[in-house]
Amino acid sequence: MAEILPELLWIAILVLVNAFFAASEIAVIAARDARIHQLAEEGHRGARVAQRLMADPSRFLATIQVGITLAGFLASASAAVTLAQPVAAWLRTLGLAPGVATSVAVTLVTVVISYVTLVLGELAPKRLALQNPEGLALRVARPIAMLARLAAPFTALLARSTNLVVRALGGRADVQERGLTEEEIRFYVAEHQDLRSEEKQLIEGVFDFGDRIVRQVMVPRPEMHTLPRHLSLSQAVERALRAGFEHYPVTGEGPDDIVGQVSTHDLLRAMVEGDGPDTVEGLLQPVRFVPETKPALDLLKEMKRDRFRLAVVVDEYGGVAGLVTLDDLLDEIVGEMAGGLPGGRQVTASEWVLEGDTSIEDANERLDLDIPASPHYETVAGFVLYNLGRLPEPGEGFEHRGWYLSVERREGLRIAAVRVRKLAGALPAPGGPAAGSGTGGAGEGPVPGGGGEAGRGSGGAGDGGPGAGGPFDLRTTGPAAPGPAER
Repeated sequence: MAEILPELLWIAILVLVNAFFAASEIAVIAARDARIHQLAEEGHRGARVAQRLMADPSRFLATIQVGITLAGFLASASAAVTLAQPVAAWLRTLGLAPGVATSVAVTLVTVVISYVTLVLGELAPKRLALQNPEGLALRVARPIAMLARLAAPFTALLARSTNLVVRALGGRADVQERGLTEEEIRFYVAEHQDLRSEEKQLIEGVFDFGDRIVRQVMVPRPEMHTLPRHLSLSQAVERALRAGFEHYPVTGEGPDDIVGQVSTHDLLRAMVEGDGPDTVEGLLQPVRFVPETKPALDLLKEMKRDRFRLAVVVDEYGGVAGLVTLDDLLDEIVGEMAGGLPGGRQVTASEWVLEGDTSIEDANERLDLDIPASPHYETVAGFVLYNLGRLPEPGEGFEHRGWYLSVERREGLRIAAVRVRKLAGALPAPGGPAAGSGTGGAGEGPVPGGGGEAGRGSGGAGDGGPGAGGPFDLRTTGPAAPGPAER
């Protein structure tokens, strides 16, 4: 037994070397780039080395593979040569022929060494490395980098040989690592247990925002609040304070003749100082015009770069289609702010009232209405008009895939609210509108809206009660905070 102890010690050392390389490989691969970058910026030497390894993974992976292969081969060879002999001698005492005993001994020793190497030299080290990849990566980065420099000639030969084989098989040697797709990131976000629901909603909002155009986030023309240019200062202040917004488009000869904009702040300051102009015209500021098909993300970048908060939206014929503010764009990402929301309320366990300008996307997401996408409509009100083919009176409606949609309320020629009733089948799943999801309480009135967005609830159109919450805040009680004044 004493004569094989050195060999056993040598094999144990080789298994530990294998474990070091296996753990190092997983640690560097699994380490978070952002954390390593942060530590490198703070001056951590190990983090800087780890950054270089992560920037050139093929180099350090080749070094790792060389180390693992050599350690495993040497361990198996040493065991087969040294440990097989005493095992074969023991087997011969059991009556096995010398040739058979030797073959069985080599097989047994190889199986045992492979098992020990897999458990102690591969699986266990990798499992431990995954528990704290950044910490281990910082410790092993410099030794691995040093070994990579020593093995550079050999790894370069391996890389060239590999490229030749890949090309011979019809592949490409310069294939770059494929980044994550949007769908993959959405999946990881949905499955990540450490992210709060608000964080997941924010990430989803960023992706959804990138697909939207200005027409989908603007306040439509009939719901805009404007101030005539010849309106007296006192009247303008009265209107501005009553509506509760920060900026207003200013009209000239007609509602589509937008000549500029004015802020409530400027109106109040001019009135308090007393030496300002007598009408709104004297406080005019330039206004930005944007096409309704402009990507919302591009407009957000322009607002940030040029430092403006309101833009008038024009259609393809040059007419005013609506307006959009910085708050409108941000709300699409972070969720609607309290008091400035289009929404609805739950009437019964199977019945809801939605605002007419609720988007088809939001309606389908929250109530599972299964309304098909179409270029003929973008909102619930548009879907009602498209199906009925005329301007309906309150109470008129139609059936759609297990739901009954009817006009709840009209404001002039506009459908302001739509009643949605489930006819059969399961109710919306918990966490949807029926569960009262949202971030605020819906107020009184047929279609609760908010005091912060013009034309998107009571604050804009003056109808309904105050409301708060997400795009579908269907709770029926609770006061609402005033929304952000913008227009």
